[in-house]
Amino acid sequence: MSEENEAGEEESAAKPPASASGALPDRPLMVRVGGSLNYDSNLFRAPNASSERYAAAYAGLSIDKPYAQQRFRLDITETAYRYDNFSHLDFEALNYLGAWTWQLGPRIGGALRATRDEALADYSEFRNPGELNVRTTENFLASADAWLFGGWHLTGGWSAVRHRNSVPIPQEGSYRASGAEAGVKWVSPSANWIAFNLRSLDGRYIDRPLDPVAFLDDGFVRRETEALASWRLTPKSSFEGRVAHIDYRSNNFEQRDFSGIAARLTYLWQATLKLGINAGFTREIEPWSDISASYRIDQRVTFGTTWEAAARSTLRLEARLGDSDFREPLPGFSGALRRDKERSVRFSADWRALRNLTLNAGAQRYRQTSNDPGANFDGTQLTAGASLLF
Repeated sequence: MSEENEAGEEESAAKPPASASGALPDRPLMVRVGGSLNYDSNLFRAPNASSERYAAAYAGLSIDKPYAQQRFRLDITETAYRYDNFSHLDFEALNYLGAWTWQLGPRIGGALRATRDEALADYSEFRNPGELNVRTTENFLASADAWLFGGWHLTGGWSAVRHRNSVPIPQEGSYRASGAEAGVKWVSPSANWIAFNLRSLDGRYIDRPLDPVAFLDDGFVRRETEALASWRLTPKSSFEGRVAHIDYRSNNFEQRDFSGIAARLTYLWQATLKLGINAGFTREIEPWSDISASYRIDQRVTFGTTWEAAARSTLRLEARLGDSDFREPLPGFSGALRRDKERSVRFSADWRALRNLTLNAGAQRYRQTSNDPGANFDGTQLTAGASLLF
């Protein structure tokens, strides 16, 4: 299952800044606190808009400590969300990232990594604003890399994922899954690389029984054949890419089987010392358990710029175009296949007022059109916040 399923956008703007980059921090141990005030003109992403103001406050701890050939990282954040009018949506989210990167001699290395992400479910699909539905995704990965000869490496790993909604959504069942992967990787002397992987994931839905009438299964097997690359084209530009063939098999109902191509391409260009430009394309293929579709294809094109307007000020602009196609309806379905189109533009600004104090603000305009009357919506999102780092 993809990790890019979007939770409610109203939460994404209010989340504290992540510290998941590979760069070493200023200090091995850092504490951060902060918060934001937010406004959304269409909180539930519905044709009949409901505006709302809400606040988010967070506290977090970051540990990043290299030791000999090892590196230990922990980033944990507790965030409290409070809503003015829809107080039943108040909740606390616990998110974390923990990793141990290890090296055994010059040829063998690997990592253990665990993450947790908690946010409101996407109410444009849940469509029940009277209930609090929190989506939690937990991932664990154990990976290893063995340098064989020249630039060639042998890679492998084992992963486990748990994805659950606090209120069941039939179209997206909560599940547990685990599996293994193996591959080869070639690294050039200039650190460019290309990799090929085979991956298999065996999953079981945990919030719905087997239903032969609605063809809702209790499990699945997902296999991926994947090629990835990261390449620096010039001293100022680089790209990262992924192409994968996805093969999804339902345990009991072949009507829910599907296969197709997933892809991701990102281009980065540092035009000047202060101006960066990026462009990207993603294509994901995911199950969708409804009478009108057995899977969906999501495609997104993004374009963004980052400009350091002053020594302590950064401006960002991102535009996104996307569409979602819902395919393979069950026998007997006679309606039109659903198709959604989305458009959004987001502007944000960060100002480092003091060494340990950052102020930020943002504005986003979003719109989705669909041949499903219940999936048409548009709105505006505003946010302003501050973060303290100790």
